[in-house]
Amino acid sequence: MPKFPVDVPKTRVIKALELLGFSIVREREHIMMVRENIAYYTQAIKSLQ
Repeated sequence: MPKFPVDVPKTRVIKALELLGFSIVREREHIMMVRENIAYYTQAIKSLQ
């Protein structure tokens, strides 16, 4: 697995990913982030109607 870029602050990368819809689940040795696929849920709801 590639190393985290040293020329970019970790907080800046996390902020950028949060703007894309990710949220932090856990932050220790590794950072775990998730993003819900809203398009999938929208399509599933439309198919039920």
